[in-house]
Amino acid sequence: MIRENEKMNEANENRLSRLDQLLLKEYELSQEMHNYYGRMIWEIGAIFIGGGTATIALIVSRVVAPSGTAALGSWAVTLLMIIYYLKVRRTRDIAEIHLRRCREIERELGLLQHRYVSRGGTPNGVTINDGTVPGRTDQRIRLHYPTGWATTQYLTVGLAILSYVVGIHFVWPLEIPQLISVTLGSVCIVVGISYVWKQLMHLLT
Repeated sequence: MIRENEKMNEANENRLSRLDQLLLKEYELSQEMHNYYGRMIWEIGAIFIGGGTATIALIVSRVVAPSGTAALGSWAVTLLMIIYYLKVRRTRDIAEIHLRRCREIERELGLLQHRYVSRGGTPNGVTINDGTVPGRTDQRIRLHYPTGWATTQYLTVGLAILSYVVGIHFVWPLEIPQLISVTLGSVCIVVGISYVWKQLMHLLT
């Protein structure tokens, strides 16, 4: 009877060990996918945002308004930025799924890496006692915003609005006060559409 219990305990330990190995492998893959999507967005963004900014700068410096060609070029940048924004939003959501799975596995295995980062984004921050500072028992760290994903989206929306306003200027030449008014109006429209969209998605889900 005792030997049977010992065999059962040993089998349970081996089974748990095997499960831990599987979870660690899944943790590794989820983290790799999260990092992959982050790198991909920044690499694409370096091309799209950099190229779009260079295009707008070239149009503004070389073309005299009014010009239908310059307007079309500017609006092409606007369309490109809208498409890229949608891509960023979807990719961010996929990366967030992988990140949350990492946190689930961390809770299962008692790990802390991504959970520490998550706590660091709260108002109280995260307290880490790693013993690296003599005379101190803890170190409180609070992460500041914006995040990398938010920065990419802000840059994308900003360039989309700028190129849209530049396009309007090359169709109907405007003075600086008018350009400012159109820009502010465009920002308000974008914020309003974003708010309505979020509320609609919330109702549908």
